[in-house]
Parts: sequence; C-alpha cells; structure tokens
Amino acid sequence: MRNNQPITTKEKTFSAATKLISVTDTQGNIVECNDAFVDVSGFEKHELIGQPHNTVRHPEMPAAAFEVMWSHLKAGKPWMGLVKNRCKNGDYYWVDAYVTPVTEKGKVVGYESVRSCPKREDVVRAEGLYARINAGKKTRSWPISFENSFLLCAILAAAFILALGFQAASEIALLASVIVYATMMSIKNNNTIAE
Repeated sequence: MRNNQPITTKEKTFSAATKLISVTDTQGNIVECNDAFVDVSGFEKHELIGQPHNTVRHPEMPAAAFEVMWSHLKAGKPWMGLVKNRCKNGDYYWVDAYVTPVTEKGKVVGYESVRSCPKREDVVRAEGLYARINAGKKTRSWPISFENSFLLCAILAAAFILALGFQAASEIALLASVIVYATMMSIKNNNTIAE
C-alpha cells in the first residue's frame, strides 16, 4: 500500500455544498478532476492528471477499506464510504465518497468519484473503526455477543427440558443461566469501565 508522507495533524475542511470530483481509468489513474478537488487536495491539476488516485491516500486509511471498494467496483457495483485523504502539504481532509464504474457500450472504462463533506459524527465513527482496523482488532464478529449467545442457548435448553416434562428442572436451569448471564455482564461492564 502506498504510504504518502509526511503527515500533519491539521484537518482541512470544505463546505457542504462543495463536491470533489475525479475520474480515473480502470487502473485508478486520474484522467480528469474538478477545481474543487485541486483546491482541497493542494496539488496542482497537472500533478494529479495521470497519477494514481492513491496519491491523496492518507497512511491512516486501512488497506481493507480500499479492498472492499475495489471488490465492489470490479463487480460493476458502486461503493460508498468515508475516506481520510492527505493533502499535498501533509494536512488531511475527510470525504464521504461515492465511487461508481463508468461504462461505454457495456464495458467498464473507468471510475468516477464524487466526494462531499461528511457529517462530523460520521467522521468520529470512522476514526474509531479505522483505528481498530489498523490496530489489528476485529471489527465484526458473531452477530450477537458471546453473553447474549449464552443466554439464548440457555433459554432454548430450558425450553427443551420443559418440553420433556421436567418443569422444576427447567426453571432451575433458567434461573442459573440468568445468574451466570448477569455475572458475565457485570464483569464485562466493569472491564469496560476500567479501560
């Protein structure tokens, strides 16, 4: 992955009405871009045309985000997502990107990206997600937590015991499961608070 350096901690912002537009060939090289993209990125237009679009990639952007983007685009589907880009001087700017394949006579000949200024709460969420990805932490696991999976299994087991005609045993199993579940949640909450 391209690692554009140096970087600063200064964010460059732009108005909600501004749209940064660029068009690339199928390899991701910029073939056209609008003045707003030039202004925000800090590059001259001649420095962008013919260059890979990842010229503006910020090193804190996880490669996984672009892998997902490219898998969508190569399948002929559009992609949307928040991207942290790097200005020529090392500053950064966030965009809410919508990238779509450009076709001629049914064949993909390039890609167009239209980027707008994202909502601040979306940026905060993306920063957290990208930091977890970059730290090697899983971002998606089982659809429900381990604790909730345990409780669901316990309820199903108690229902099965009840169906076998053992009401008292079913009630005891369910009560014990709820106590274990409450203990696990208490430990989890205490660990979260301690962090």
